[in-house]
This record gives sequence, C-alpha cells and structure tokens, in this order.
Amino acid sequence: MRRFPFLGHLKQSAIAGLSALALFSLCAVAMSATPSYVQGNYAVPQTTESTIPVPYTAVQTAGNLNVVIVGWNDSTAYVSSVTDSKGNKYQLAVGPMVTGSISQSIYYAKNISAAAASENVVTVTFSTTAQYPDIRILEYSGIDPLNSVDTAVGATGDSQTSTSGAVNTTNATDLLVGANTTQSETTGSGDGFTQRLLTVPDGDIAEDELVTTIGSYSATAPLNGQSGWVMQMVAFRAATAPTPTPTPTPAPSALSYVQGNYAVPQTPKTTVTVPYTAVQKQGDLNVIIVGWNDSNATVASLQDSKGNDYELAVGPNVVNGVLSQLIYYAKNISAADAGANVVTLTFNGAANSADIRILEYSGVDPVNPLDTAVGATGNSATSSSGHGSTTNARDLLVGANTQVAATTGAGNGFTARMLTNSDGDIAEDEIVTAPGSYSADAPLNNANWWAMQMVAFRAASSTPNPTPSPTPKPTPTPSPTPNPSPTPSPTPTPTPTPKPTPTTSPTPVESVTLDWDANPSTGDPGTNTVGYRIHLGLSSGDYTQTTTLGNVTTVTLSNLVSGTTYYYVVTAYNSAGLDSAPSNEVSYTAP
Repeated sequence: MRRFPFLGHLKQSAIAGLSALALFSLCAVAMSATPSYVQGNYAVPQTTESTIPVPYTAVQTAGNLNVVIVGWNDSTAYVSSVTDSKGNKYQLAVGPMVTGSISQSIYYAKNISAAAASENVVTVTFSTTAQYPDIRILEYSGIDPLNSVDTAVGATGDSQTSTSGAVNTTNATDLLVGANTTQSETTGSGDGFTQRLLTVPDGDIAEDELVTTIGSYSATAPLNGQSGWVMQMVAFRAATAPTPTPTPTPAPSALSYVQGNYAVPQTPKTTVTVPYTAVQKQGDLNVIIVGWNDSNATVASLQDSKGNDYELAVGPNVVNGVLSQLIYYAKNISAADAGANVVTLTFNGAANSADIRILEYSGVDPVNPLDTAVGATGNSATSSSGHGSTTNARDLLVGANTQVAATTGAGNGFTARMLTNSDGDIAEDEIVTAPGSYSADAPLNNANWWAMQMVAFRAASSTPNPTPSPTPKPTPTPSPTPNPSPTPSPTPTPTPTPKPTPTTSPTPVESVTLDWDANPSTGDPGTNTVGYRIHLGLSSGDYTQTTTLGNVTTVTLSNLVSGTTYYYVVTAYNSAGLDSAPSNEVSYTAP
C-alpha cells in the first residue's frame, strides 16, 4: 500500500490495546418541541486571514443544530473546509453567493455532539487569505436531527435593503435563519425576524424567525446606505413537524440498479450538469462519482434539482498532478419525473477532463445506508480499491475508477453499469450476502496511474432505527502537494510506543476492539488529522486489508476466524486523504 508523509508535525500514536467486544447502551436525545435559539458567537478579523476559529462559549447539547455563516469581502478566496473540535459534519445549506467584492455561504451541522462550554471550536479555512472574513456561529434546539433543511434561497444586490428573495417552504413549522454580508452596515433585523448577532465593526447580521404555516418567505435587513450586499435564508424543519417528502419511506424494494448517466466534457469545466433521464422513485439512493484529471481543482458544491442532500462517501483519493476522485451519495431521495432531476457539480476552478457518473439504486437503507468505504491509488494495469470489511448481511458494493489509460471491463464478480466514452472510466456494482472483506477491481489496457474506490451500502431491511448520536466524517479539502514516489519518507518520523498486550476475553469471541490515542492538533487544518485507517494482515508486516474510518479512536472488527492470528497497524490521514507513517504493530489471535 502506498504511503505519503503528512506535510506537518503529525504525531502518529500507536494502537493502545485490544479488548473483547464490549456492549454499550445508547440513549435517545430528547428534542425540544419548538425550535429555539441557544447561543451565538462571531469572529471578524480586520486583516486578511486564511483560518478563523470561533468557539461556542456555552455548553452544547447533543442533537442540536449548528449554523455557520461565512462572509468575506472578496470574490477570489473560497471556503476549503468547515470543521469543529467535536468532529461534527458540516454541510453547505446555501451558496456561495458572490458579487465582484463580497461572498457568503451558510453551512450547518445536524444532530451535533454534546460539548462543554468553550470546548467546541469551529474552524473555517479558506483556499487563500480572505478579505475581512465575518464568521457567525449559532446553535438551535428543536430541529429535525435527520432531515434538517427544508429549503434555502439567496440573492445579491445593490440597494439600501438586503433581501434573500422568496422561497416556498414545505413544512408546517420551520425555523428561518437569515444572514447578510454587506459593504455598508446593517441597522437591524427584517420584518418578523429577531436579531441574534450584529457583528462589530462589520455590521453583518444573523437573524431568525419561527413560522408555523407552509408559505412563501424571505429574509430582509435594512442598511445604513445603498451598497452591495449578499443575503441568504435557510429554512430548517422543526423536530416535531410532520415528516416531509421523501419520508415516510416506502416499503423496501429489491436491492437493484435502476439507471445511470454520465458527462465527460473534454475541455476544462467549472460546472458540469448530468440529468437522470428516467423517472426517479421516492426513497431510492443516488450515487455520484466525481473524477477529474488534475489535483488542483476541488469540489465546491454538489446539488440537484430536487434538493436531495448529498454526503461524501469516500475520498478524495488523489495522485498529485495527475488525477482525483470522490464518491458522494444522497439517501432517501425525492421522486422526480424523467429528466426533471439534474445533478450539478461545481468545482472551485476549471477541472481538466471531468468525468461525472450518476447512478440510482433501489432497496438501499433509506436512513443509514453507508456500511463502509475504501479507496486507493496506484500505477499498474489493474485498478483496485483495496479491501474493506462489511458489517452487514446484505450489501450493495459500488466501485469506480478514474485512470489515465482505459478500463477494459468490470472486476471479478462485478457488473459494469457504465464505461465512459471517451475517458474509459468505470462504474460497477455487486451484491454480497455475507459480511466479509471485499474490494473493487477493474483491469486497464496498460499500466498507468489510477484511483479506485468502493462503497458498501446496506440493504433496506438490514439496519435498525439509528440513535440520534451522529457519526462524524471528515470534511474533504483536497490540496495534496507530495509528488507520487515509491518510497516517500514520513515527516516527522513517528515514535512507536511499546507493543500493547491484548486483554483476554473470558469467553471465546469472534470480534476484537482496537483503540488508540488521538493525534493532537497541529494548528494547521491542512495537516490536522481528520481520520484513521486500520490495516490488517495475516502475517507480520504484510497488510492486505484497509478500512477507512472517520475521526474516531476505536473500532470493532468482526468475523474473526478462531485460531487465526491477525496483525494490525493504524495510520492517520489528513484532509487531502494522505496517510502518515504506520504505528507499531499489534497482533491478536482469535480464541
């Protein structure tokens, strides 16, 4: 497996120990019946900055909603990442809205983790230094923890009143959050709204309003003079509101491929659109594979005409200077007529030879579809994702590559769903009916650079209702700089700790739990640890299976064979998907 050094002072901790599988009790979070404002804070540095931290100064409650408003006074910089100390996952709600001199986006994290006062610090990172960044953070209770966003709208203008424009809500009870970034100063909240933050000295507002009927709404805010502005509004669903379409979910259907399409512009493009040409069924799964032939561009946004919520499944896997790939998914999608749902992928700049593949599947778990995911890069005549361990009795495996040569067909056991013309990149799938170690492969017509990924999605009948506790995933900020080389040297060299002694289970088990120390922050979002990978082998030093995890420090591995000795190391990876050097090795023999 290829390893790259971190570009900073990343300490790789060793695996701390092994123990028998433990049982944990999970408690549901009681949600407020009415959406309520909890707290807010802001940071307005008056110099150009590329990284801005803002703490939540009061206690945070598990299951609440975080809202992060990001404004800045230029159109050159863009947001690379929004993260926080608790590993909550931030998604783009609206934006970026950009004029010639100001920009704004609004992000949110649903179903957040609990945090002590000032323990959770939000960090916004730009692609370069941004002029007068204005970062506002808010917390709300009583918001739907699974499907938070109802709708969103935004606009730009030059006048004495900033306005988001109007949009129709679909929910009986919604929280409307409005915000602006202006070249003058805001003098107060708009009609019906309550001012929560008015930044000093920038004069940008964050305001909200609770509405209890479906209708057309907008957010406005008066200014102290005519000037340029950006204004946005996001409508968040109340936790107790009737579940909107696309839920309630239909009865599970057979796990199967429904349709696919692709776009492969042969000139550099910033925006690529791909329609679903057939009817889409409510509750199905959309999968979006994004490949391109450079390592400079990054994905700025992914959305579709029906407002489905897309999440990152795996990636970015990057070969520096050559190619990049990610896979996204949208669960429990809304119904759409043939040709009515168009996927729009936007890069931060023109991407070379973008290859966008879209697929729809039925019969996938509509609440918690992602089982596991894995990805790898290499230079050979066969592209391979590496191995990932599934935990589910019945999974759909979706594999895809982006490569410099041409793919000649599907891997063993997989069915080719599309082979893009003229790029020669594949999308393939396989249904498996037992937990185990799986990988996706695809042969090429000659040895060359490739990235290959595989995502395992759970069948609809295989997952119980989840608890409200979120499972954080890293936010991708692909900005790799190391050149591919066969033997890169880690920087710095991690210091292995002594090999731990596994605890002995009192009874035979088929699972083992690995845990390790978390890496401290480096102070640089580009090199901070955003997740870990477990590498497993059946002989010392030979690791044939890799499982990519989020920012967690423990994992339980199942289906161990009695009498077999397993060898493990752990690596940390940064926001570009690059691995540190491995920890010291530990071994465990299944009883």
